[in-house]
Amino acid sequence: MPKGDLDTWIQSYNSLWKAWQAKKRGSVQGEFMPLDFGPFCEAEIRIPIVAGFALCLEGSYLSSKSDGTVDYKNQSGSQQETHFLLNDLKAFPLKIGLGFSSPVFDKFSILAAGGRHIIFVSYKTREKYEAKFLSLGTEYFYWFNKNITYHSEALGYFASLGVQYDILPFLAVGIEAEKIWSKVDGFKGSSSYQDYTGRKEDQKVTLYFYESNEWGLNQYFYVLDGQKDKPEGSLVRKVRPGEFNFGSFAFKIGLTFKF
Repeated sequence: MPKGDLDTWIQSYNSLWKAWQAKKRGSVQGEFMPLDFGPFCEAEIRIPIVAGFALCLEGSYLSSKSDGTVDYKNQSGSQQETHFLLNDLKAFPLKIGLGFSSPVFDKFSILAAGGRHIIFVSYKTREKYEAKFLSLGTEYFYWFNKNITYHSEALGYFASLGVQYDILPFLAVGIEAEKIWSKVDGFKGSSSYQDYTGRKEDQKVTLYFYESNEWGLNQYFYVLDGQKDKPEGSLVRKVRPGEFNFGSFAFKIGLTFKF
């Protein structure tokens, strides 16, 4: 997690550079790396309501950062391009629901829970591009830097089922299977952009996901980018808000302290 538009865009960006190299010849080295989320921890509080039922409050923290650089050089060495991309995502999932537990036999209990999944997401991206062209003994230098920070939140659902074994009167170990349904869109952010022409822009943007054929390759590639206005024109299609999918199925192992 998260899957969806972010992973699709990174894969498409790598494909774009391969298509560029195939058309222009020369060589391409490097790639943009996807985010990698490993196992993580969460804390849960269960507040008894009536016999067997409890209010469940859970919280966790997800964080991943990745970067990558692509270098292109044409066959004669007169054209060199360097493209750097960084993605940094932080998420704070919270769960509020109702839990149920019931003893089944000596020291073993069945656990079940379900409710709402609330997530707050911060997503940052940094992009840096530089190009050098040598023509008739004159070198031309082009560049741009772009930094955008987005925020959004969403409501989803979760459900879990598991078993618990009492080690001591105040300590138990449990294992649960959990399913989460959660998609986040509506990302809004602040963008900072500058380039070799002296252009500087700071503006509020919305995260869009679309297909674009703006590179002259006669092929559409996926784009995930912040824009002040909804992208339009003959070179773009299938424009919609960017979306991250935090849905998952997981097995959890943990300790329970009883007070």
